[in-house]
Amino acid sequence: NVHPNGRGNIFMFQQIIKELGLYNPTSAIANYKFVLNDWAESNSTEVSVTQRGRKASFAMSEVSAYADNVKATREEVEDDEYGLNDREGLMDVTLTLTDETGKISKRAAYVKDGVIRLDGLDTERAYQAEVSAKHAVTSKEIIFTALLVKDTNLIATDEEKQEFLTEILKAEEQDISGFTEAFQTEYRQAIEEAKSLVSSDGLTITQISGALNKIAAVKANAEEYVREEIKGKLEEELSKAKGTYEAGQQNYTKESWDAFVEAYEKAERADEAADIEKLTELLSELQQAAGNLKAVTATDEEKKEFFTEISKAEEQDISCFTEAFQAEYRKAIEEAKLLASSSELTTAQISEALNKIAAIKMNAEKYAREEIKGKLKEELSKARGKYETGQQKYTGESWNAFVKAYEAAKGADETADI
Repeated sequence: NVHPNGRGNIFMFQQIIKELGLYNPTSAIANYKFVLNDWAESNSTEVSVTQRGRKASFAMSEVSAYADNVKATREEVEDDEYGLNDREGLMDVTLTLTDETGKISKRAAYVKDGVIRLDGLDTERAYQAEVSAKHAVTSKEIIFTALLVKDTNLIATDEEKQEFLTEILKAEEQDISGFTEAFQTEYRQAIEEAKSLVSSDGLTITQISGALNKIAAVKANAEEYVREEIKGKLEEELSKAKGTYEAGQQNYTKESWDAFVEAYEKAERADEAADIEKLTELLSELQQAAGNLKAVTATDEEKKEFFTEISKAEEQDISCFTEAFQAEYRKAIEEAKLLASSSELTTAQISEALNKIAAIKMNAEKYAREEIKGKLKEELSKARGKYETGQQKYTGESWNAFVKAYEAAKGADETADI
């Protein structure tokens, strides 16, 4: 609950009497003002705030003399049924650290031997310290003269080592399965580096701060890893679509082609600093446009011509060619016939099917050459035993002719013609 201070109570009172029609501009009570016009004041008491690595602390005992003086000099309350006379001279204490990026602060109830601690400081930044406390009688905010002091003893205490280990375990427990592989790798690497420090002799708070700062920095950059991954996917999609884009419209419908060109050019012009949302949008649009490219369907006349060409190919006498050639040639014809029966047949598919049949036919010599080459290898394999055994009982003339033929065949050029 939020309770108004003295000034707030006066304001509420005056507002109520105005709304009730009781307000009199000449009335002293109606125009009553609180005697305290300023709700904060500076105090010359010097206090010190200690920074040790990533942490800062303030001992409330440094303002206990001020609190004791307030307690000793205030008027006692008669019939003190709420124990007001036993309350401390300060209600609460606030520790604030400020740097160029902003402020961090913590408030705690005043306890004479209490300590306020701030964690998560950046050891590379220069902070200004402020300590303030609320006066128990006037409710004023008392601002003390604070000085930030850095602890020069850098060797970590057992307590700091234990806290370090606890922070590492917390980092390990984080669910990072939804992030990129690159992020997961770097995050785990930062944790392993931190773990390797735990058991080292002479561990310093500087090392602890550096290790924890690195884990925090990697975690803070998680979004950048996601952005880079999406950016990489967009570049990959652009690379795949580049050939289609540069080849031109060809047999695609105007509507689908225009949508593809628009998506491709938008993705290509993407700002280097584009955020995740924008990159995702560009990637999705390009993928969708590329997938929706639609070829112009063949006319009835073109389909009829396609059937005619398939029939011509089937009538070709290929009995004199190799079995491998015949098998591939017939397979290409069957694929063409299957396409011909499609209601969504396109001119591009017709061209591709007929070009494939023509290409196989042109390669007939290649099939014949490969067949002869295979027979030659087979013959060499059969003759190898005789060649390695030597002349033995064969006549010199016939043996020399055999050796000459065998060695010529064995040394045949890989690119030799039929």
